[in-house]
Amino acid sequence: MAGEARRTTLGDGSVDLAFLADVWHAIDERSAALVELARIVRPGGRVAILDWRTDVESPSGPPIAHRIAATEVERTLSSAKWGLVRPTQEIGPYHYLVIASAPA
Repeated sequence: MAGEARRTTLGDGSVDLAFLADVWHAIDERSAALVELARIVRPGGRVAILDWRTDVESPSGPPIAHRIAATEVERTLSSAKWGLVRPTQEIGPYHYLVIASAPA
């Protein structure tokens, strides 16, 4: 059964960690996606967003103009009351990882 970023098929509080790999830049309704993530992540759970860096060309992935900077991801999460767990890390030469805890 398929779902969408703004409405998955997962139950309330059904996941400990939501891992979004190379998709954040492609989600049009990020605020709605964060509301949905808050619904499916259990209290104390986390979201991890792995996406393409904006400061380096890569042999694959979206054009730099379509990428979302890690600082923008952090601001979006903070605005939605997600708590940043640790500083953003660069993962390999082309990606970053942002991890945040679910809103209370």
